[in-house]
Amino acid sequence: MENKTPHEEPNHPKHGVIMDMKNILAILAVICFTGSIFIDDRQFLLKAVAYGVGALAYLGELMAMTHMFKKRVDGRELLMPILFGVMYIMLGFSYAIEHYHLFG
Repeated sequence: MENKTPHEEPNHPKHGVIMDMKNILAILAVICFTGSIFIDDRQFLLKAVAYGVGALAYLGELMAMTHMFKKRVDGRELLMPILFGVMYIMLGFSYAIEHYHLFG
């Protein structure tokens, strides 16, 4: 049985750009989370932004893994990026709702 990893297959032409953007978004999320530790009055807003940016980084991960959604990938490989992306969106909304006292 031949082992086919994504590294053995030809990459999408924009694969490098996608990887760079994903990494930049991940770094921005870390910066926002770190800033939320030191800033008291805007911590919920920074955490909401960080979770949103983190969700975009997970979207970039999905795009890189699937070659811009053109390559079929096993669901076991996609499970974590999909679940964490959705979870980051929900956590971002929860911090924004708590910060702006929405719905109550």
